[in-house]
Amino acid sequence: RFLGEAKVPLQEVLATPSLSASFNAPLLDTKKQPTGASLVLQVSYTPLPGAAPLFPSPTPLESSPTMPDLDVVADTGGEEDTEDQGLTGDEAEPLLDQSNTQGPGAPTTPRKPPFHPPPYHSGSRRKRSSRRKPLSDKPQDFQIRVQVIEGRQLPGVNIKPVVKVTAAGQTKRTRIHKGNSPLFNETLFFNVCESPAQLFDEPIFITVVDSRSLRTDALIGEFRMDVGTIYREPRHAYLRKWLLLSDPDDFSVGARGYLKASLCVLGPGDEAPLERKDPSEDKEDIEGNLLRPTGVALRGAHFCLKVFRAEDLPQMDDAVMDNVKQIFGFDSNKKNLVDPFMEVSFAGKMLCSKILEKTANPQWNQSITLPAVFPSMCEKMRVRVIDWDRLTHNDIVATTYLSMSQISAPGGEIE
Repeated sequence: RFLGEAKVPLQEVLATPSLSASFNAPLLDTKKQPTGASLVLQVSYTPLPGAAPLFPSPTPLESSPTMPDLDVVADTGGEEDTEDQGLTGDEAEPLLDQSNTQGPGAPTTPRKPPFHPPPYHSGSRRKRSSRRKPLSDKPQDFQIRVQVIEGRQLPGVNIKPVVKVTAAGQTKRTRIHKGNSPLFNETLFFNVCESPAQLFDEPIFITVVDSRSLRTDALIGEFRMDVGTIYREPRHAYLRKWLLLSDPDDFSVGARGYLKASLCVLGPGDEAPLERKDPSEDKEDIEGNLLRPTGVALRGAHFCLKVFRAEDLPQMDDAVMDNVKQIFGFDSNKKNLVDPFMEVSFAGKMLCSKILEKTANPQWNQSITLPAVFPSMCEKMRVRVIDWDRLTHNDIVATTYLSMSQISAPGGEIE
């Protein structure tokens, strides 16, 4: 039975050089009244191996004018602040409302101090502290909306994933799908009546489990985020963000797949945002649109594509264009009007092969290597044969796509 609950501020732990603090936390009942009992706790923080120290050795500084207060942000392994990320220009569809209001703006960049910046310590980042107004203790009506869009590179063989979302003590789940890259397109609603001071500290758990496993709800990966983090975003929403799933009990395992979702917290008088659309899915900046928890790192990888030859490429330039080239002093190419080269693009990166002029049967015999992160969020690598043109725009001869799940997969049946 329920005996009581207590909240412990972890900021006090990180504020001490020993990264340890003692608490005497009184227990509260369901009405937030003291029960008379208390818990004595000793809380310590152990940094991950290789992480930069939160309290580096001091370096003597020259006297300098008074500077604004700065907060030190712990090492994130090169990751971006999730609280500073906004909407990126990926393709979208209306998530929550049918109005034509644009989504949140681009991420903000912290400004540098104007005079004598403090010494740089590897692995730490600094940003201006923002003073926030105290939150109200009066209960208000809020609605939390989580749109689960799709998953990619979920680990496992012949899995049937389902997404469970827990917010404000409520748990809801999507329908069961099949495969390692399922398409959900479901929106879950949570209606809450709580005070902002209490609600904004509560986490949202987004958990992907395998419903096919013999074990009950075998965990695939999880992502957590506070309600207040979402509400402090422009328009109180993260729209069409990629969430890096991890093992909540062991971050050293690394990435456990990706889940694309939109999260929105609406208070009294707030309008539901409308996502910005982009007609081209290839323009999606996936790496810049990724939210990942601190301590989870991605492994670097290289995709090597060996390009050998092509046969019987069609003529792209007509005879009229060939005559125009002759007028401008270029050689006539009536027999073979194609100058082909290969273009390979993956995860926003693009590389090209060498150009072979005046041939319908090119032999490149070339290796193209694309850097990437593993596991990758992108499913398809686009390969194009393009006819290079000196005067006008290049012509696309042919396009094909290579599936990453067929190249790099955990094994078993690929669905």
